[in-house]
Amino acid sequence: MALPQYAGTRQKVVEAVVLIGARGVPKIEASGTVYSFDANGCLDVSASAEAVTFLVSGTRPQKLQDNVIDLGPVVRHRRWERDNTWLPPGDVIRKVIADIRGTASTKIPTLKPEAK
Repeated sequence: MALPQYAGTRQKVVEAVVLIGARGVPKIEASGTVYSFDANGCLDVSASAEAVTFLVSGTRPQKLQDNVIDLGPVVRHRRWERDNTWLPPGDVIRKVIADIRGTASTKIPTLKPEAK
């Protein structure tokens, strides 16, 4: 599914996850991420794939020898975070939470394909 209006761009997005606790009380977690789109407007998932490699191989320094440490994993992870995440301001988070709860005065825009 292509989103041609975002072709060749990087878009700041707030991802929100709603978790329902044991008592049925919803907990909302929100974070900022950057979505990259290719020339056709398709989501470039290479950043997501790279994030999975951090889960598999870790982000801590690797001991190569007694006195040699590879800082590559740390540097790559910091670079990935710098390029692919952002800190949404508090007012943006509050608007997203209000939208999810249905108490917002206006709806937050969502990513949707253009109508044909």
